[in-house]
Amino acid sequence: IDLNQSDWKERLHDKYFPNLPLESDKLKWMEPVTEEEDAQYSPMLRFIAPSELRFDFQGRLITPKASVMIDSSEGLHHHSDAPGAAGYTLAELSHLSRSTVPSQRCIAISSIGKVLYRAKHNRFGDEISKSIRDLVEPTGVIGNLLDASDEKKTKHLATRTMAVEALWLW
Repeated sequence: IDLNQSDWKERLHDKYFPNLPLESDKLKWMEPVTEEEDAQYSPMLRFIAPSELRFDFQGRLITPKASVMIDSSEGLHHHSDAPGAAGYTLAELSHLSRSTVPSQRCIAISSIGKVLYRAKHNRFGDEISKSIRDLVEPTGVIGNLLDASDEKKTKHLATRTMAVEALWLW
């Protein structure tokens, strides 16, 4: 199947999934990033909402300028709100912390703990750290960590351990 053809989604569907309904929106992640998506976390922006700030797996802030310089092979690119930007927002990490894939869940939970620790100790500066702390409740991060640390709700030991550590860091 040639991805340069305009009907590649239909051809993919007809060849591999003819008995399933065509859901083109679920294949959007296979398309190149649009200019509009690319502009969502751009160095050209004059203001970035705290909820749009992106972090790496060590809980470090990724600036828009640094984001465009990070190669997609480093694992920080994904197909969410700003697919061209490297890193994860706190809301995206919160969402991933509920994943059914243990390794994905552990990475998200570990990253959350590191972000929260840095925010608690003003490692991002007073204003940004406060903004991140203000996002904790709306993103449901603590509730997700509590669920992940509960042995009645989470059977995977590494996930529970990471969640307990993240709660301690907070």
